[in-house]
Order: sequence, then structure tokens, then C-alpha cells
Amino acid sequence: MERVQFQQEQRTQFENALVRRVAKKADFLRYAAYEMNLEQLRRKRLDRLDLPKSKTTISDYALVRRQFHIFERALRRFKADVGLWIQYIQVAKRAGARGLVGRITARALQLHPNVPSLYVPSAARALLQRGLRLNAHSIDLWREYVRMELHFIEGMRRRINSEKKLRGETPDEIVAAAKGGDQGEAARRAIMEGAIVKSAMCSAAKASPRIELFAQLDELIRNYPCEAHLRGTLLDELYDLLHQTIPDEPEAIKMFATRRLRELTLDKASVGSDPNQSESVRLIDALRDANERLVNAVGNPPNDKARAKISALYADFVEEWCRLPTLDAALKQYLIASLLTLARTPNALPVLQATHLRLLLRDGAPSKQILKLARRYCRVTNSPDVWLSRLDAEKAVNDGDITAIWSSARSAWGLDRCTSPGRTQQTSSTRSIHESLLLRYISDVVYSEYIDGVERCKLVRRLPVAYLPTKTVWEHLFSLESTRGDDVQKTLLNTIYQHWRVFDGVLAAMTWAGWLVDHGDGREAMKIISKAAAYLTTEERARLQQMWNSRLNGGSGDKDEREETSSAVEETVEGMPVTLTVE
Repeated sequence: MERVQFQQEQRTQFENALVRRVAKKADFLRYAAYEMNLEQLRRKRLDRLDLPKSKTTISDYALVRRQFHIFERALRRFKADVGLWIQYIQVAKRAGARGLVGRITARALQLHPNVPSLYVPSAARALLQRGLRLNAHSIDLWREYVRMELHFIEGMRRRINSEKKLRGETPDEIVAAAKGGDQGEAARRAIMEGAIVKSAMCSAAKASPRIELFAQLDELIRNYPCEAHLRGTLLDELYDLLHQTIPDEPEAIKMFATRRLRELTLDKASVGSDPNQSESVRLIDALRDANERLVNAVGNPPNDKARAKISALYADFVEEWCRLPTLDAALKQYLIASLLTLARTPNALPVLQATHLRLLLRDGAPSKQILKLARRYCRVTNSPDVWLSRLDAEKAVNDGDITAIWSSARSAWGLDRCTSPGRTQQTSSTRSIHESLLLRYISDVVYSEYIDGVERCKLVRRLPVAYLPTKTVWEHLFSLESTRGDDVQKTLLNTIYQHWRVFDGVLAAMTWAGWLVDHGDGREAMKIISKAAAYLTTEERARLQQMWNSRLNGGSGDKDEREETSSAVEETVEGMPVTLTVE
């Protein structure tokens, strides 16, 4: 009795929330979730009692009907919410209400005929075909349509096999084929061999010729539990369509080249992680075939526009396989050697050279030969990736002055002449390179273990004069200095903050004041916030005040210090006090 009373109280609370003047969707969903949990609890208790089967009573469907009723009430107010329609359809499907699913889907499509996701749950051929006529470019709809046709083929195959086992009975498909003679039998065989699926894939390729479509169809066919010969036939058709539709797409070239490799890795994952000798040989042959195809594509691209993309894809391909800990050392050397051959060709793209250097530095001990190769690459390219890889090699080998190498990298793009804001604006295309080199310079030089505190202060004060650091550089500097523990210099942090706040006054003030609060200097932190507010716009000042109040409310300082800080008042230049209170 107490449980029933508790349930009634809960429902009363939910109902009171639903009758408010401004309804909220979350209230309806919470109510429906409560009824779902209650139904699951009822079923578990029923299973635990292990009662004999009896006729269906009202308690078997009352809670499910209540869930449907809640969704109906919600949709009267939120008809435009597509997600709510989809949730209602999913709840009805889980409850086994097929007729209700059809009615809900029809109502939703009347309101939202151009939403592809509403056609997918139904999985009805006529409805999906109607959705494809309205949304021909939807990859999700084409994928679900092909999945539905695969379901049809697999269902037909199982029915035929089961009927053949029964003596004296003939399956409906064979009866239909017999009535139609040879044509009926040929049609049945064509369906079983995937003619409908092939037609659907061909229509999809014409309507939406994108690599994402082919990738999703490839994944669907590979993972679908169908016969091996049917899977192979459908994949052959898919890759023929890929070659005919978008032959010059870099991603399509990679997908076509790595087909055998993906098939072998999928089979290996399905049979186990310890392949036998024949499987290892097949994997080696597939990897070699994929590598040769991609190397040929890099050397002979379909057009100049695709050359850079294909080179980047090949570099990612080599790096991805070399990262595998189980890859044989000989195969790894083979891939790196192929990459080296392309990197040494005339007019080789920097992405190949940078990837080659990264692999050499990661897989082998730094040596003079790697450093010599890095210097050779840098003589023919100004790519930041190649120069940053060279800086890594210089630091690892520890040959020469890293500061001099860093200056050479800056001079490669004329960044050493960027000593004024006007110059920086004129060379905006090099800002990312400039920032990357400065970040590396700070990590390798300014905060090197060989630099003492006095010399570090000199280098930091020289930065704004010589190199014009960006906001990211000052933020990185503050992060490095503030995490040095007992060796942190408060005056240096204040210097960094003064330069950083020019670029981002809100974040800089919050970070510096937060560090002061964490180290027991709440009064100084309040002064920083108040002074920073004087230089900010009205919108920025409001954002700073909101962030600072949130910081104080969630801070871990002493109570007295927080009360002292929260009650502090400082005058801004406009004469308005900045009062930050803690609620």
C-alpha cells in the first residue's frame, strides 16, 4: 500500500510540472522515463515470482499505454521537435507496437518531410523510397535502404533453406518460380545474387557521389552477416562504382588501394589475433600492394590539385602502420624506405619529409645521419613542420647551439624582421609559423634546464621587443612559469601578465588573480580584477565579474579571506564601484 501511495505522489508531482504555463520538454521526458523504469521493475518482479502463464490483463499494458499517452501530450506542444518524434518511435518499437510505429512515422513525416532521420526507423521499402525521392543526397537514407534490401535477401535465403529441409513442401518462392518458368527462376537467382542491392548502390552513387557514401556502404557490406560470395560480389560492384564515379578523389584512391588490406585486417580480427603463416604472407602481400598503389598515386597524381592531398594521405597511411606495436620491423623499414624515396624526389612535398623525420626520431636513436638529413630537407623547404622536426633532431642530438638553429628557422620566412605591429599585419600568412616557432623556442630555450632564473627573466623581457609574441605565446609562458612549484618567480608572472592582458584582458586577469588566490593573496587578486575592469568594455567587464564570482563561489580558500575579498570595492575610471558578492 505504501508503494502505491508513493507512486501516486510521484505522478502527482510530474503532473503538476506538466500543467505549468510555460511547458518544458524535459518535464515530459522525465515523466516518461519514470514510467519506463516502473514498467521494467514490474517485469523483473514478475519474472522473479515465476508465476504460471495466464491471460493478458490490464496490468500488462497499462504502464506502456501511459508512456504513449505522455508522449502524445508532449507532441501536442512540441510538434516541431524532431528528436521528440524519434524518441516516441523508438519507445513504440521497443514495446512491439508496430502499427503505432507506422502511424507515428506517418504523422511525423507530414510535418517534417525533409528530415531523413524520420524515414530510417520505419525500414519500410515504400517509405524509404519516398524519403529518397525527397532527400536524394542523404547518405543515411541510402545506407538504410541498402541494409533493408540485404535483410530481404538474407530472409529469403533462410526461408528457402528451411523449406527445403521439409519433405513434401515447396517454398513460396519456388512455387512462384515454377509458375513463371525459366524467367521466374532467373529472377529469383538474380535477387539472391544481389541484383536489387546493386541497383540501389548504383542509384545512390548517381544521386550522392561522395566518398562518405562509399565508405559507409563498404562498412555496412563488410559487417553484414551474409554469405561470403554475396559479400564479395557486392564489394566488387561497390568498388567498380567508386572507380567510375569519383576516380580522381584522393580519398577514393586510398580506399581503392587499401581494399585488400582492410579485408585481411577484418578477417584477422574475426578469427583471432594470432594469424598463421599463410595469413601473414597474405597480409604482407596486401600491405605491399597498397603501398605500391599509393606510391604510384603520389608520383602520378590525377591533377595538381589532388597532389597535396594524396601526399598527406600517404604520409598518414605510413605513420598509422608504423605506430602499430605488432608490425614487423622489416615491414616498418620497408614503409619508411618507400617514404624516403618519395621525400628525396625533386619537388617533394614537405608533409612527406616531415613525416619521415618524425618516424626516424621516434623509432630509432637520434644520430648524426638523421640530423644531416633534417638539415638537408631544410635547405630546400621552408615548411614549418620540417623545421620543427629539425629542431627536435637538433635538441635530441645536442649538436650545435639550439638558439642559433631557432634563429635560422625564423629567418627562413623573414620572421626575424617582424619587429613592429605593422610588419606583423603585412605578414599575416606567416603568423601560425611564427607562433609555432615561438612556442618551441620557449620550451627548448627559455625554459631549458641550462637557463637560470636571471637569464630567463632577461629572455622573457626581450620577447616583446624582438619577436612580438601572440596571445597563445603569453598564455603558454604563464602556464610554464606558474607550474614550476617553489622556483616560480612572482615578479616574472606579473611581467607576463602585463603583456598578456593586452591581447586578452579577461582571461589574463582571471588566470593571474586565480593564481594569487590559490597562493593566499586574495587582497592583491581583488586589486588585479578591479584594475583590469577599468580597461575592459562593458560586455567584457560583465563577463569578468561573472567568471570571478563563479571562481570565488567554487574556490578553496579560507572563509575569512573569501569574505574579505568578496566585500572589497575598487573605483573604476568611470567612477562606478566594482562590487563582487558571493551568493
